Amino acid sequence: MPILESRCQALWKYVAHNRPKATLKGAFLVAVATFMVSSVFILECESSEDANIKTPTDAVWWAFTTMITVGSEKFPVTDQGHAVGAILSIVGVGLMGVYTAYVASFFLRDNSQADALAKLTVEVRALRVQLGVDQIKTYQEVAHPPPLPNGAAHREAPEEWNSHSTTSTGHLGNTARKALP
Repeated sequence: MPILESRCQALWKYVAHNRPKATLKGAFLVAVATFMVSSVFILECESSEDANIKTPTDAVWWAFTTMITVGSEKFPVTDQGHAVGAILSIVGVGLMGVYTAYVASFFLRDNSQADALAKLTVEVRALRVQLGVDQIKTYQEVAHPPPLPNGAAHREAPEEWNSHSTTSTGHLGNTARKALP
């Protein structure tokens, strides 16, 4: 049982962290299983002489067109066939909703990431103002400064500013607090 519990926990963790992908994979498995089962059931249910679903190919075609809610010239004539068709239609409509929601999640995810980035930018700017270090330059600005007007030369930063030593807490020491002139 411990192996089963650990596998269930791993599956739950995957689903929780990858909800859109896990939902799409689950919907795909449901679609394939429903498609195969309904194809076999409709072929068994429509065994009467007046049925127009007579071959496995007819059954697969009927299941496909019913599942994607298009319909075809093939249709069930028995009560059991009607029941299978109703269930297959309901599952097909539900799966179309899942696929549509998956595509929509891409648009929502991009907006939420942009919003989070904007909030973080505002927070960083506020923290820099609070700490009085709103003049800190980025690594790119220090490593590759723009050219100065009239051919003036850049000054080198003192060696102590270039050290990347860390304090015991793992944070950058005074190097993060000093701004280049």
